[in-house]
Amino acid sequence: MTDYLTVSLEGFSNEIRSAQVEGTLETLLVTPTSVPTILFSSTLYSYSITSLRVIVYIVLGAVLFGLKLHMTSVLSFVVVMILTVASFAGIGLISATHTLKALRQILINGASFAAVYDEILILTVFSALLLPAGLAAFRYGLTIAKKEGSLIHY
Repeated sequence: MTDYLTVSLEGFSNEIRSAQVEGTLETLLVTPTSVPTILFSSTLYSYSITSLRVIVYIVLGAVLFGLKLHMTSVLSFVVVMILTVASFAGIGLISATHTLKALRQILINGASFAAVYDEILILTVFSALLLPAGLAAFRYGLTIAKKEGSLIHY
């Protein structure tokens, strides 16, 4: 799961930055291909490799360590995974846009704090909203797990 979340959070910004450095971003953007297609296609390889790695981990866990999964609904598993990856991808895309703009200005143009203030403000608001929301959701889940006595169960 961590591998999927990492790709979702970092994959888009890494691929956009690579395309900028390699000089292919402009070429891609002037084609009739939609921006979402460009973005999602650029991370398709990373998601594919991550999926292969997860499958290998599960198979090795089952063969070498006796991992027993009790999944009765593959559909539920797939839907939850897709929605989780999609939500993290959205967060990654939002922050990557402002992060790349600010870092590019700072590193390439020597921009001051004041010059990237708008991006800093957006990232600050984004962090101020999402971090407490994430912590609250974690605390809520932890409270439920403690009440149910399922804290040590995976």
